[in-house]
Amino acid sequence: MAALALLATAVGLTFIFQILGIGSHQSVLDRLMRMFGTTAQTIGTAIVWIMAGTALLVMGLAMLMQRDTWPMLRIDAQGVMDRRWSAKPVGWTNIAEFDAVRIRGLDLVLMRLKDPALDPPQQWLARLARHLGIVPADAVLIPVAGLDCGAPDLCDKILEIGTPVIHAAEDAAEQAAADAPDGAAVHNN
Repeated sequence: MAALALLATAVGLTFIFQILGIGSHQSVLDRLMRMFGTTAQTIGTAIVWIMAGTALLVMGLAMLMQRDTWPMLRIDAQGVMDRRWSAKPVGWTNIAEFDAVRIRGLDLVLMRLKDPALDPPQQWLARLARHLGIVPADAVLIPVAGLDCGAPDLCDKILEIGTPVIHAAEDAAEQAAADAPDGAAVHNN
């Protein structure tokens, strides 16, 4: 819609500048443009090309955004991945705790990390928020805005998917420790 509005404005301005160019040579606008060595048609054409280019750019970006089928938030066996934070998921073993919180009127899920160095923010906005102290250094904030659920529902889903994965990882670690020779188990500790 914005692109079409820009195109309509560009056409309207072209018409206006064409009319101004045909008008009296004694008008203030005509004298001002002659002083700079240009005409109303030249200015109108430049404005139209700029607005039309902007309109095409806006339409192209809108098309790309409509084709974006990647989910903003993904919760699976690898962990929790919020594309607004990182390009890779926060692993289940790195999540110490999580809670639904409300900060400055925004519903969020706050995930505390065991080791923040394992999951540094990849997006510049997330890095800036952590650097400025808006987001604690050992946490990831997941905004609920734009998602199809509320913060408590998201916490329930994280708990539902993460609990079996964490239990399976703990069981596998216990089994590996039990299967290892006694010397190797002592050496690893």
